[in-house]
Amino acid sequence: MRLLATSAIIIGLGASAFAGPSGYDYSYSAKAPAKDPIPLEVPCFTAGEIHLDAFSIYADPTGSQLESGWGGGIGAGYFFTEHFGLMGRAYWWDADSVIHTINTSAVLRMPIQSICLAPYVYGGIGGHFDSVNQFGSHLGGGLEFRMTERLGIFADYSHNWADETEDWHLYTMGLRLAF
Repeated sequence: MRLLATSAIIIGLGASAFAGPSGYDYSYSAKAPAKDPIPLEVPCFTAGEIHLDAFSIYADPTGSQLESGWGGGIGAGYFFTEHFGLMGRAYWWDADSVIHTINTSAVLRMPIQSICLAPYVYGGIGGHFDSVNQFGSHLGGGLEFRMTERLGIFADYSHNWADETEDWHLYTMGLRLAF
């Protein structure tokens, strides 16, 4: 019995001598110390990016011709570089009558890749349909935060100038899917 116990202890100690420390780098040599691996960072915002948006809006006209209202919309965009892109949006809001708008914008964003946040400004032209058919322009800015490489949230504000009716302020908040 004593021989069996002694043999088990010797085998156990001998086996542990060959195990090596946890996480041991066997490629280590005395001439070239092992280097810690550098984590690869995937940028949150990239060139060649296509995105699809779904959002809610609040439109607040500056006069009394149009009525304020809540609504929603969809959009799509393409970034030629990390900083410059184009986007199009179609949205509606419920006032006295439902008002529809379609516009296109040039976008300039300044991503902060380390925290996946991108402030941006945009401006462009569009059309406003239903209660009156007219052309207009807009200028705005906002923030986008990427929760993952492909999924983000955004919020922005724009001032919209109209040809025939009063101008309006547009507050937008939505979800962005990037490809």
